[in-house]
Amino acid sequence: MSQLDDVAAVLTEAFPHATTIDLMAPAVSDALDSLGLTVGPADSFTPLPDVASSRGPKTSDMAAASVDEMSWRHWSVLMALKECGPATDQELCDRYPGLVAAQQHGFAAQSDASIRTRRAELTKAGHVEFTGLYRPTRSGRQAMVWASR
Repeated sequence: MSQLDDVAAVLTEAFPHATTIDLMAPAVSDALDSLGLTVGPADSFTPLPDVASSRGPKTSDMAAASVDEMSWRHWSVLMALKECGPATDQELCDRYPGLVAAQQHGFAAQSDASIRTRRAELTKAGHVEFTGLYRPTRSGRQAMVWASR
């Protein structure tokens, strides 16, 4: 079992219904301390950018306003990129269901559209970056390759 597996298991057990985890919260620090890990400012997540649609309904604005930390879905996509390595959106979407099925890290189940959206939001927040590489999709078009930072 990797250190990432240990962290995921402890956080999932300590916060089974959490959709957002503040790494600087005392309860989270205590859970990580049980693994001999410490959390510092470098481990904090950058707030996600404003994701409200300018053309969308008022509920889009309300939903975006509630996203000020990394959600479980964002965390799942970020951990999937760390687990799988650099990938195109299509490759990430293809591999993601296997990670959910393996239940290794408590990945949130989500659609391909949600995975792509979370990856884009993570990119805007600086947690994911374009590698400078392109790979062909199943249709033969070139797609950008993304990696966690």
